Amino acid sequence: LTGWIQSASDTSIIWDLVVVRSYSTTDTRTNVSDTVDIDVLLEYEFDDSYVDDGTVQINSILAIYQGSGIWRISESQSSVQSITYDTVSCLDNSFNITNVNQNSQSEEIIWDRILVTSYDVVDDHVNIDDVVNIDVTLTYEYDSVSVVDGAVTINGVTAAHLGAGVWRIVQTRASIQSVTYNSVVCSGNLNDIAVVNQNSLSQEVIWDQIVVQSYAVLDNRVSVDDNVSIDFVLHYGYDDSPVLDGSVSINAIDADHQGSGVWRINDTRSSVQLVDYDTVSCSGNTHGITNVDQ
Repeated sequence: LTGWIQSASDTSIIWDLVVVRSYSTTDTRTNVSDTVDIDVLLEYEFDDSYVDDGTVQINSILAIYQGSGIWRISESQSSVQSITYDTVSCLDNSFNITNVNQNSQSEEIIWDRILVTSYDVVDDHVNIDDVVNIDVTLTYEYDSVSVVDGAVTINGVTAAHLGAGVWRIVQTRASIQSVTYNSVVCSGNLNDIAVVNQNSLSQEVIWDQIVVQSYAVLDNRVSVDDNVSIDFVLHYGYDDSPVLDGSVSINAIDADHQGSGVWRINDTRSSVQLVDYDTVSCSGNTHGITNVDQ
C-alpha cells in the first residue's frame, strides 16, 4: 500500500444513555384539584452533563425545561387517587440519545380529601336549654385513615378531637328550633388536606318544649263535693303535633289521655274554695320532652 497518509491516530465513539437521577415535587399528598409540580433531573450517564434540550415526557406528559437538567410537568386531578411518575422518554436532544435509564426512580403523588363518614348524637329531639353533643367522624378518603389533628369546625363551631377521628361540638338552644349540622371545615392537619367531602350527610337536632294550648271545663263554678273534669290540650311547640303518650299531671294530679292531645283530670273539693289549675308536668313521652310552656 503506497500513497496513503494517516491523518489521525484513532477515532472515539461514545455509547451513552440518559439517566434519571431523581424526582422531586412540591407536595406528595395534596388536595384534589390542586396543581403539583413534578420535577425530574436528567443527565447523560457518560459524563454527567445535563440533558438540556430536545423533547422530554414524564408519563407521556410533555415536560418543560427549568434549567440545570431539571424538567417539569404540572399535574392536577379532580378525584381521589394516587399516581406514580416513573417513566421518562427523551428524543431530539443534541446527541440524539433516546435510551433512558429510569434508574429505579419514581415519585408517587396522592390527591386526597377528607371524608365525613358519620354524624352521631345521643338524642336528636331534646328540651330547650338541653346540651347536645354532636359528633362527626372524619377519615382521609384515599386510605380511610382517621383525621386526628389540625383544626375542625362543624357549622362554624370549633370541634374537639375525642380520638379515632371523632370530633365533637357541644350545642344548646334557648328557644324552639331545628338546627341541621352539615358543614365540616378542616385545616392544618398532618397531610394539610382541606377539601372536605360532606358525603351528603347531616344531623338535625330539634330543641322543643310542650305547649299548653288550652284548658276547658263544663262549669267553672260548682257545688262543694261535685266532681269536675278539667281538660287541657298539649302540643309540641316545634311542629304543633299533639302529645299522645307519656305521663302527664296537672297540679300534681295524674291525667288520662282522651285523644288528639287532650288530657283530663277529675277533681273535687269538700269545702268552699277557689283552685287555679295552672301547673302541668310531663315525662316519658316519645320525644322525652319535659319542658312545659304553661
